[in-house]
Amino acid sequence: MNQKQTNKLLVLGKIKWNIINKKQGGKVIIMMIDHKESYEELIEAGKKLAEGCAGVMEGFGKLHSEAIKDDALPLKIKELIALGIAISIRCTGCIQAHVKKALDAGAIPEEIYETIGVAILMSGGPGTVYGSMAMEAMEQFSDG
Repeated sequence: MNQKQTNKLLVLGKIKWNIINKKQGGKVIIMMIDHKESYEELIEAGKKLAEGCAGVMEGFGKLHSEAIKDDALPLKIKELIALGIAISIRCTGCIQAHVKKALDAGAIPEEIYETIGVAILMSGGPGTVYGSMAMEAMEQFSDG
């Protein structure tokens, strides 16, 4: 079978998509983001935003700290909830942040996959696209 592969880099804002187009009897297009690099860029952009919108970002930081702290629900569960919401609302940066923070809080791949499944249930077809993005981020952040 004749196989052809082309790679293209597409930049949308600060998100870099590596589009791999493989042709083998049909078309398969795989889109991957360098989630580690994109996450670091997101952190840097957040710092700049904090300079320009100091009061708003300070308030958001307090809200985030209060909402995510260990309480009746542990941090890991709250990060998984946030990940499910991030997938459902299609927020790439949110997916990256909450996959990383869920892993840092002790989530295992099976818990992230179940979270992705619930997000797909609640958001339908687009959940499969952004759920795949969460899976890619998990794999990249898990590699160390």
